[in-house]
Amino acid sequence: MAKQVNQSASSAPRKSSLGFADSRKGTLAPRIPMLPPFLYAWKADQWSLIGDRVVPRLRTVRLQQAVNQIGKGKDGRFRTAAMRAVLEDRGWIILPQEHGPDGDYLRVVDTQPGGSGDLVESYISAFESVAPGYNKTIPDTEAYCSWLEKLVADGVIPGPPPHVLARMLDGVQDDLLTARLGVEQGRAADIQRLPLLEAQDAALTALVSPQGEPAPEVRTKGRASSKKLTEDAE
Repeated sequence: MAKQVNQSASSAPRKSSLGFADSRKGTLAPRIPMLPPFLYAWKADQWSLIGDRVVPRLRTVRLQQAVNQIGKGKDGRFRTAAMRAVLEDRGWIILPQEHGPDGDYLRVVDTQPGGSGDLVESYISAFESVAPGYNKTIPDTEAYCSWLEKLVADGVIPGPPPHVLARMLDGVQDDLLTARLGVEQGRAADIQRLPLLEAQDAALTALVSPQGEPAPEVRTKGRASSKKLTEDAE
């Protein structure tokens, strides 16, 4: 049976408790676009630096019928088996909703896109909030990073491969060298970004070589090819 995402009342993402009312009743509603529900996905070699924190780079997969091979059953649940298979073939693994705060990383808010018309539901993450009359979500970067770090610490998402960390470190050290040269020349932008680059360099160095020794890495040699790829010379 195809795996499905349930949108029934029993397991639907919780509503925001902000209680915005229709603007015609005197209270401005948020004006963010109407966004469909989504799932997060992770990939082993996708990592990023947020500040000086090394965290998984998640992909947002919106759930829309007839998009990305997503169907919908009569019970209102999304059928995602085909979509998941395509993603997994590309190395992306869906992160189940229940790994979010309070058992769900989705939230639903009422919004009035454009500031007129009826209120509609929009899906945001548990690490965002909305404000009256504002057309963008407000991220809570600290909470998001802490959640990502916990997913790694709990083994939900495996830690970063050594070669990925080494590549990230190379990039930061290149930027660090450029910034230090800029500081010597008095460039304001480089003076401003130098402390962050130094913190990123320290964070990545600690992960690449936590004991001052090269980090072990699993390597696989190619297998012998038994297939003849070229014709013999006459």
